[in-house]
Amino acid sequence: VFTSAPLGGDFSSYDAIRVYLWAGMTDPRDQLFKPVLNNLQGMSRAIAAKGMPPEKANVLTGETEGYSMIGFSAAVVPFLHALDQPWLADLQYKRAREAFDKWQAGTATAPVYYDYMLSLFGLGWADGSYRFALDGRLQPYWEKPCTDIVR
Repeated sequence: VFTSAPLGGDFSSYDAIRVYLWAGMTDPRDQLFKPVLNNLQGMSRAIAAKGMPPEKANVLTGETEGYSMIGFSAAVVPFLHALDQPWLADLQYKRAREAFDKWQAGTATAPVYYDYMLSLFGLGWADGSYRFALDGRLQPYWEKPCTDIVR
C-alpha cells in the first residue's frame, strides 16, 4: 500500500530507488519476496514505457516525470531480473555501463556520487560479485566456486 508522505507528498523520487534495489536483491526464498515485487510492478511498466526509470512517480496515479540519472538504471537491474524481465534489466545495465565507459574514455563528465553508489550495488549484483542469503548475510563471490557465478 502506497500513500502520501508528510514531507514528500504524492511523489516518490530519489529516496525511493533503494526500495527497488533492495527488493530485487532479496533472496527469492524470503516469504515476502514475491508479495513485495508484486506491489512494485508499476515501476517496471514505467521503465518499459520510457526505456529508463523516471525521475519522479506519483504514488497515487502512477504518472511519471522526467528521466532518471544513470544510477537509477543500475539500481533497478536486480529488480527487473527478479521480475523475470531480463530484456529491461539488460537495457538498464547497458545504459549505466556505457555512461561509465564514456567517462573513462574522456568523452563524458564524471558520474555524481549517487550514480557511483547505486551502480556499485546494482551492477555489482548483476555481475555476480555478491548476493544476500536468506538470513541477510552478505555472500561475496569468493565464497562460491567460480563456476557458480552467472550474469
